[in-house]
Amino acid sequence: MAYITKAFGHPAQQILSLFIFLILLYSVFPTRNHYWDGIGFALNIEGTPQDLSGFILNPPAAAQLPRVYYNPNHLLHNFLGYLLYRPLLSLFPQIRAHDILTALSCLLSASTCCLIFAMLRRWTANLQLSLWATLLMAFSATWWKFSTDVDTYIPPVFLLSLATWTFTAGRRILPAALLHALAMLLHQIAIFFLPAALYAVWCQTRSRAACLRYLFAAGLPVIASYAIVWFYVLNGTPSVHDFLAWLTSNGNDVYSQRALGDSLLENARSLIRLFFGGKIKNATQYISQPLLWILAPILLATLAHFLHQLWHLRKTTNPPAPTSPIRPRGFLLLWILSYLCFLTFWLTEYPYYRLFCLPALVLLIGVSLPARALPLMRAFVICMALSNFTFYIYPYSKSEATPPVHLAMNTHSVWKQDELVLFKEFTCDNWIMKHFNPKTTWRQTTALQTDLDALTSEITTTMSQRRAVWIDTSLLAAIRSSPSATAWIAERYLMSNPWGISNAKHHIQFVKLESRLDP
Repeated sequence: MAYITKAFGHPAQQILSLFIFLILLYSVFPTRNHYWDGIGFALNIEGTPQDLSGFILNPPAAAQLPRVYYNPNHLLHNFLGYLLYRPLLSLFPQIRAHDILTALSCLLSASTCCLIFAMLRRWTANLQLSLWATLLMAFSATWWKFSTDVDTYIPPVFLLSLATWTFTAGRRILPAALLHALAMLLHQIAIFFLPAALYAVWCQTRSRAACLRYLFAAGLPVIASYAIVWFYVLNGTPSVHDFLAWLTSNGNDVYSQRALGDSLLENARSLIRLFFGGKIKNATQYISQPLLWILAPILLATLAHFLHQLWHLRKTTNPPAPTSPIRPRGFLLLWILSYLCFLTFWLTEYPYYRLFCLPALVLLIGVSLPARALPLMRAFVICMALSNFTFYIYPYSKSEATPPVHLAMNTHSVWKQDELVLFKEFTCDNWIMKHFNPKTTWRQTTALQTDLDALTSEITTTMSQRRAVWIDTSLLAAIRSSPSATAWIAERYLMSNPWGISNAKHHIQFVKLESRLDP
C-alpha cells in the first residue's frame, strides 16, 4: 500500500485512481437482485404510466411525454430520470432506462466515495487511513449492492456529501443549500440532514441571519416543487388536509409501534446489515466449488488477521499525536443522530435508509480513529469486503439467486413474440416480467362481471393475429373465485398447465389460453 500511495502521490491522481478502481469493481459484479422499486421507476420512465393506485398500462407512446409518477417520497426522481433517458434514447434506440439509471448509480457511488476520501485526506493528513476508511464505505454491503442497481438512495447521498464538501471548503452557504434542496426532491428523508447543515452554517458564521438564509434557499425550491406538482400536475385541491395527506401518503404504513427497546435493537441490527450482508447458503448454492475452496480459506485468514490486530491494539498503550486540527465531530454526530432517531421509529428494519448517514459514519470513524488503529481498520475492511463478496455480492450477480429475475430473463423460449398478458393486479413480480420482456403487451382486467364481452373480443382479435394470450396469477385467481368467470373461460378456451415459479417464497404463474373453436 505504501508503494501505491507513493506512485500516485498527487491528490488528483489518487482520487482518479480510486474512482476508476471502484467503477471497474462495481461494473464487473452488477447485482441481479434488482430493487423492485427501481424496476418500477424504469418502466415509468420508458412510458408506463403510474398513479397513486399503481400502474395503469397503455401502449407506450415513444414520442410523447409519459405520465411520470410523482411519488411524494422521491418527488422528482422519475422526472429527472426521464429528462436523462429521452436524449439518450434518440441516440441509442435500444437503450433501456434501467441501464441508464444503474450506470448513474455506479458513477455517483464512486464519486461519493471520492468526496469522502478527499475530505478525510484534508482533515486527517493521513493518506492510508483516509483510503481504508473510504473503502469501508465502498465495500459495505448495502452501499456496494445499491451502487449497481437503480434506487433513490445513492443520488441524494451524493448530493448531501457534495454539500458537506462545500461546507468544509469555506463559507459556501447558497451552493450547499441548493444541493440539499435537490437531495430532498430526490428523497424526502434528506431533510434530516438539516440539523447538521444549520450547525455547520452557525459554526462558520455565528449568524442567525445566515441560518435563515440557508433555510430559505433550501426550503423554497422544495416547497415550490411540491406545490407545482400538486396543483398543476396532479390537479390537487387547495385543501391543506389533502395536500398533507398526499405528502405523507407513503409514510403511515412504516411507522414502528414496537417497544422502544425493540426499536433500538432493530436499529442496531440494521446498522450491522448496513455493513455486512448475505447468507452462507448463497455461497454454497451459487458459487462453484473450486472458487469457494479458494475464497473460504482466504476469508478465514483475514478474519484471523483481524482478531490478531484487535488483540495487538488492546495491548498498545502509547497514544499517537493528533494528525489534524480539523475534527468536525459535532457536525457529523448531528448528521448521524438525526437519522438514527428518525429511523428508530420509521423504516427501522430497512438498512438501506441508513445510507443517508453512512458518509457521516465513515467520516466520523476516519477523523476519530488513532493512527495506531490503521492495521486494525485495514484488517476489518478486507475481512468485510471478502465476506460481502462471498456471501452477498458475487452470488447475487447471478440471476439464479433471484428466482423472479431468473424467470423473467429466461422467457424467450415461451414468450417468443408480442404476446398478450392479461392481469388483474400489476404486482412487483409482473413489473420484473414486463421489464425483461418489453415486447409483451399487458392489459388490466379488474371487473370480470362487466368486462367479459370486451375481454372476449380482445382475446379473439389477438389470437386472430397469431399472437398468444396468457393469464397471470392474479387474474387466474380471480377467475377461479368467480363461478360465472370460470364457466365463461371453460366454455371458450383451453388452459395450459401453469408455467412459472411456485414455492414458499414466490408464486408467479402464467397460463396460456387456446381457443376451443380452433381445429
